[in-house]
Amino acid sequence: MMIRATLSMIRELAQTCGISMRRLCPAVGISRSNVVRWRRRAHGTTLLQRPGPRKLQAADIAAVTSEIKELAHGRYRSRGTSQLYRKYSESYSRRDMEELIEAARAEANRDRRSQQRRITWNRSGVAWSMDDTEYRRLNGQGGTVMLHNLQDLGSKYKFGPLCGSLAIGEEVAGNLHRRFSQHGAPLFLKRDWGGNLNHSAVNEVCADFAVLPLNSPVCYPPYNGAVEEAQGELKKGLNNQIAGIRWQPAEDLEPYAGVAVHEINHQPRPCLGGKTACEVFFHSRATFTKPERKAIYEWLVDRQNSIINGVSNVSREAAWRIAVEQWLVKTEFITISINKQVLPDFQAGWNQN
Repeated sequence: MMIRATLSMIRELAQTCGISMRRLCPAVGISRSNVVRWRRRAHGTTLLQRPGPRKLQAADIAAVTSEIKELAHGRYRSRGTSQLYRKYSESYSRRDMEELIEAARAEANRDRRSQQRRITWNRSGVAWSMDDTEYRRLNGQGGTVMLHNLQDLGSKYKFGPLCGSLAIGEEVAGNLHRRFSQHGAPLFLKRDWGGNLNHSAVNEVCADFAVLPLNSPVCYPPYNGAVEEAQGELKKGLNNQIAGIRWQPAEDLEPYAGVAVHEINHQPRPCLGGKTACEVFFHSRATFTKPERKAIYEWLVDRQNSIINGVSNVSREAAWRIAVEQWLVKTEFITISINKQVLPDFQAGWNQN
């Protein structure tokens, strides 16, 4: 009704004023193309003659689902999705296909995580872990700052990190010496193959305190996953500390990091039975005398040699990791589980040792 009334008014004005529609339309603020379209609509003429959506052919949903499951699903992407879409483009839109693939990828990731071995540390003071990570400043000014983290694995207690440029070997060694002297040295020190973490000065400090290094497999961060998780916690806590604060030079970041670590250490954790990392670290630490450390080292070396002699194509580093893991399970310092089920055969796999 509105369109017909507007057209009638425009026609009356054109006849009364003796002005053509082409000149009248701009004067009344209506484009001529709209008037032409309204005329056609008023006379029942189809304004747009476009074909409707393509009719999709029926597809075997079981076959499609099966092929989607067989794709190489990564953590964030799946390989082969374009080829699969082209194959079923007559039956599925790209959006629908992406939804099916995303659901299959999420299920594959859940299955992968459920089958991963999970290590639970039952005592503090047995092993510490260290690693470096980049921290990007909140406001983007000045690029990134390197954080050198050190954590007790049994309690998740974090020590104040080193901040600034990448800590050189002597700085890492000095930090370890200070922490070992203050809190007592752990039995094992987990690390990756970073040059500064494997520096001769670091090895000397470990030797002085009879700490046994435990290096991760090359290019396998999950082996030291606890410290990877700790880095995420530290970055989140650091963001909370410096939010809204005008950025300071890199060396001034350390006090904020110290406050963030203090708050993290005093948060109750369900994995610690509701206790804080600080409570567990200072009240249930395992300690080892020099003679005990020597005896443990000799046992581990013997076990390492037995593994090398009994298993083909195993490196000394891999044999050392296996020996350490077996000793930790035997002494009940760690529990290994898959999908929340403790491995029943690992503890029983001892050869009279």
